[in-house]
Amino acid sequence: MKQTTRELRNLGLTLSLALLAAILTTYLLVQNFGTTGQYMVGTTLLSPDVLEKLNFNDRDPRTNQAARYVFGGIDYQVYDPLKKEWARVPVGLDQYRLFFKKIAHDESLLNPTPSMESYFTQMQPATLSIHVRTDSNSPWLADAKVFQQLEIASQGSLFRIQLREQAPGAPPWAYFEHPQILQLANEILVK
Repeated sequence: MKQTTRELRNLGLTLSLALLAAILTTYLLVQNFGTTGQYMVGTTLLSPDVLEKLNFNDRDPRTNQAARYVFGGIDYQVYDPLKKEWARVPVGLDQYRLFFKKIAHDESLLNPTPSMESYFTQMQPATLSIHVRTDSNSPWLADAKVFQQLEIASQGSLFRIQLREQAPGAPPWAYFEHPQILQLANEILVK
């Protein structure tokens, strides 16, 4: 009887110490390596390598049936102050690859302010759009749509990337800062 009591006490002590060690380890890991709530451009924006192989099923709104979508192209829309008009230019994969490489390690801002958000709603931002199209040879089934967008504020160094497949109530954009992002985008994407 004494041995059984001693074994149960030792088992309880061992389990308690294991639980305490697990809690302490979890706490230390979260403090040192935990989630920051930040995104990186390289994991948020579709990479050039993924674009070339993009192939997925989605509902075609015209037929209400599943359709196969593939990469359809990239374009960049920016306001030209000299001509006082919008310019839409196609972007090649090599241009996109270079632009992606320059910003891939940028981390998102933790708490975008309403004033930051207003740079994208009150003034027209430059927009990089990634398009997908149906993988169909039939013209009546041809469908192209924007898959993801990156918007660059006309003022300062702010840009944002559209988040896809977000949970209800989650923010639809991740906000980033990169010095002279508009100038960089214009130099690389407008050729």
